[in-house]
Amino acid sequence: MNPPMWTLALQGFRKAHARHDRDRLTTDPTRVFISAAECVYWAATIDERLREWPGYKGFTDTHPVGSLLPGVRYVRNLKTHILPMTLQRVEGKMYPVIYPVVYAEVVWLPLEQLPKPSRTSKYIELQERSYSEQMAGSPTRNTLYRLMEGFADLEALPNSPFEESSWFVSTTNDG
Repeated sequence: MNPPMWTLALQGFRKAHARHDRDRLTTDPTRVFISAAECVYWAATIDERLREWPGYKGFTDTHPVGSLLPGVRYVRNLKTHILPMTLQRVEGKMYPVIYPVVYAEVVWLPLEQLPKPSRTSKYIELQERSYSEQMAGSPTRNTLYRLMEGFADLEALPNSPFEESSWFVSTTNDG
């Protein structure tokens, strides 16, 4: 039996996050850009899929990752529809410092340096605010660690949506 797609998405996020952690130690920012984009895609996919789980809204309303996810969706939507550069490499030590220390990091661009979305929705204002407050100017590693912790906390819940028995699996073929 194949694992549910949401389990594969979580595994994809974890593997992309591990690559991002390794890549931040290189002098090649391209590798960090790629792994950060992969993490954003996986995290937004997980978030969208988990909205079907009845306990998810309560979790995101009370967990710090809930205020971060709209910004992550904002970046994913921009990358999907416009494909802008959402990151930049900056020289110097960034905080919080983690070891090994690197003297250049990839950070999220300020909101005003990003293009306006080509598609609008009722969620854009919340997503822009989340991005601006939670991500802009911050090292990508900070965002991705917060996502990793949020998914781990969600996975540890009793009757977690990541437990196979608590997940709704559709067997219909909608075409």
